Amino acid sequence: MKNQDTTPNPPFWKTDWGKNALIVLAIILIYPFIHSWLIQEAAKGPAPDFQARSISNKIVNLNDYQGQPVLMHFWATWCEVCEYERPDIEKLAKEYPVINIAIQSGSDQEVLAFAQKNGMNPDTIINDQNDPLKNLYSVHAVPASFVVDAAGQIQFVKHGYSNYKTLKEHLESSK
Repeated sequence: MKNQDTTPNPPFWKTDWGKNALIVLAIILIYPFIHSWLIQEAAKGPAPDFQARSISNKIVNLNDYQGQPVLMHFWATWCEVCEYERPDIEKLAKEYPVINIAIQSGSDQEVLAFAQKNGMNPDTIINDQNDPLKNLYSVHAVPASFVVDAAGQIQFVKHGYSNYKTLKEHLESSK
């Protein structure tokens, strides 16, 4: 007679595979609600105007971009998602005006060193050290992208990863 293993199999949710599957399912189910919460408070309608100094000491004024669409991109030097999407943002910056707004990223010198290391244009990077722009646009997480149309209206808001194709389509339709 053979020895049979009488140890019962653990329930699905107690296996490693089951735990991972439940985590993925929870993320898929919860993400739409979190994203909705993040963008519900984001600025809408007329883009709040501002004037700020870039990390290269140039004046950046949103009203200077009237008549053309502009991407306002909030990011941080420590943000891995921002790092992943940076090539797409820099590609867009060759075709459209992009105002980069660094939040919670250290001193101007630190942000400038980061920009130089990553081939970013320091003339259009604002270091939002005390969060006035973050608060003005109700940004709760990075990355966050705002497409402002030629008339100064916010046409698209995205918290989280954005790609070149999506942002370009929104910029094109905002002319």
